[in-house]
Amino acid sequence: MEGVLIIIGVVAVFALVVVLIVWFLKRSYAKYAELWGRIAPAVGGVSKGSKMSGTFEGRPLRARLNAVGGGENSNTTYYFEVVLESPPRGTDWKITYGGEKLFGFGEKHWHVSTRDEGLKQRLEQAGVLAEVAHWGNYPQLEYKAKRGTLEYKAEVPGMYSIPDRTEFDAQLALLSRLARINEQVNGA
Repeated sequence: MEGVLIIIGVVAVFALVVVLIVWFLKRSYAKYAELWGRIAPAVGGVSKGSKMSGTFEGRPLRARLNAVGGGENSNTTYYFEVVLESPPRGTDWKITYGGEKLFGFGEKHWHVSTRDEGLKQRLEQAGVLAEVAHWGNYPQLEYKAKRGTLEYKAEVPGMYSIPDRTEFDAQLALLSRLARINEQVNGA
């Protein structure tokens, strides 16, 4: 009899855990659907959970909230990321804010990083640093040549921190301008 009661107790606890997980996921998905609904029309977007896909100026686009960390004794850091597809070409490059020396030491400013010094000069001459100079949240912008993706990544305060429509439109416009510059200066 004792064994049966233990099995019933374990099954009841397991069922309760499953019910709580399903409840949390439904609630979370409903919250994301509400938040994505504010910006999805800008890209004809379709969302599922913390991710959305759509198109912008004829280019495929993906956006998501990404959680990094959260392991034992660490905090979770959240990022809002937008990936705009662009024709694969040339060399990888990145625009970041910080020091250019090892581990980010040195004077902090916007800078272009790439293995191709000529491309770095062409990007700077084309005005990419002026494009990001006013961005106070210091996003990281990265072009991955093999994938043909231009990525915007910025730290946000929490797991439901999706930008409002005005901010999202500005992010899209920035990615669009950088994609056009990339097509002009980054070899085919």
